Amino acid sequence: MLTTIVVLPLLLASPDPSTAEGFAAEGEAYLQAAETAERPLDVLLNAHTSFDSAYLANKDATYLCRALDVTGRALRSGAFADEQEQKFWEETRSED
Repeated sequence: MLTTIVVLPLLLASPDPSTAEGFAAEGEAYLQAAETAERPLDVLLNAHTSFDSAYLANKDATYLCRALDVTGRALRSGAFADEQEQKFWEETRSED
């Protein structure tokens, strides 16, 4: 619930998410929201998806590097619900 309250205004204020810049802004908003989220890994997943979408929109490797940073942050958090969640993030990092 708290995550929704924090993230929703940030997303509504974001630029058009159909552009690389819009996806990146959305990713940054998710990163900020992850700091106070009840389930930060869920919010980090949204951030990663946004940066990955920004990369796919214009092939700028900066966005892919930002997505990789998100996976590193998730792995350093150690806030995994179970071993499968940790494995998911490890595989996502390898794919990036």
